[in-house]
Amino acid sequence: MTEHIGKFAALLHAPIKLHRKLSTTSLKIARFITRTGKSRGEAVFWIVGASVAAFGAAIVVASKLGDLAGIVTLQRWQSSTQLLELGMAITVIYLVGHVFVGLVRAVREEARWVRRGGDRP
Repeated sequence: MTEHIGKFAALLHAPIKLHRKLSTTSLKIARFITRTGKSRGEAVFWIVGASVAAFGAAIVVASKLGDLAGIVTLQRWQSSTQLLELGMAITVIYLVGHVFVGLVRAVREEARWVRRGGDRP
């Protein structure tokens, strides 16, 4: 009995582990992008690039949220292909949302570093 409860608990915990893994991975990628420059000037260049990427990610999320709202409002999920479209829109929002949040966090960290006047060795 307890073996089944343990498997069920692990099954319920899997999405949480996936969410945490995606969050740390997206932040690592964003930090890699923003910490490419060694001087303050180079850092600002990469911060601006990461900010543009975050803006693009926000546009993708907003677009997919519009698609999702249209699907739900019009109740177009009558067939399996439309259910698949609904699932894909939710997946894209989730994944690109993680990239957006990681980029925003990394840009904020690097902007603080540049304001403090630090240079990398």
